[in-house]
Amino acid sequence: PGQAYQISSGIRVADTRGGAPRLNATRKAEGFVFAMHTHHWGSWVFEINHTRAFPNGTVEVEFGRGGQQEARGNVGGGGGRLYMSHRREFLDAPGEWYLDREERLLYLAVASGTEPPASVYVPVVKTLFHLHGSQQLPVRNVRLSGLVFRHAAPTYMDNYTVPSGGDYS
Repeated sequence: PGQAYQISSGIRVADTRGGAPRLNATRKAEGFVFAMHTHHWGSWVFEINHTRAFPNGTVEVEFGRGGQQEARGNVGGGGGRLYMSHRREFLDAPGEWYLDREERLLYLAVASGTEPPASVYVPVVKTLFHLHGSQQLPVRNVRLSGLVFRHAAPTYMDNYTVPSGGDYS
């Protein structure tokens, strides 16, 4: 009573089928958890604050900042599917990459027998273009056609105000 929204603080995964991620125990914030709500109507992104691995294969992940991407929170459903990324131990498929900021090294997974690409795109710009109008000077008669937008920097951990319950920022 009195609490409309619940935001998770972490997860504990028991490896009953041999498929749990092999996380290196760490005390530094590194990586992200992308989690769906129970019925896939919304999602959250959390920074991984730290991890613990137990001898029985259980993995504990404590969340850091995040969870603000969707307004309603988890109202007792227990959460849905999730995946983790942005950690070196998750490099297991061609095209995936990991940036070690401390060592200033980029790790890139390439298919066996192939050479790494000659160039790599590093997104640094969050806004590719911006149209701004006002009630007095509205934006009018703009048509965007045949454009492809790619390589923008991610914004899912930025602070946003969610317009209403259930909206995704």
